[in-house]
Amino acid sequence: MEKIANDSLWIEPHGDGVKIGLTNTTQEEIGAVTFVTLPKVGTQLSLGETLVEVEAEKSVSEFLVPFPGTVIEVNTKALENPAVLDDKNEANAWLVVLSKTGE
Repeated sequence: MEKIANDSLWIEPHGDGVKIGLTNTTQEEIGAVTFVTLPKVGTQLSLGETLVEVEAEKSVSEFLVPFPGTVIEVNTKALENPAVLDDKNEANAWLVVLSKTGE
């Protein structure tokens, strides 16, 4: 996994897109996640737009889109139970999968 956004997020190739998730560093900084807002599948996002908003015990954080793309998958488990984003196995703390467009 490659770390981006000052080590706040990780990315890795996933099918036709790129999976994006929270790093362990971010998990420790924000504390236990209590709520997450994810974009809808099919949403086109531009560089610098808000990708997700995460509410946690220590802060409310917005994470920005690292590259333009279309949302092709979201972690529905995180919507149902935000605590899955606290998993120390970073691969389980994924947020969305974006297809890269218009780089």
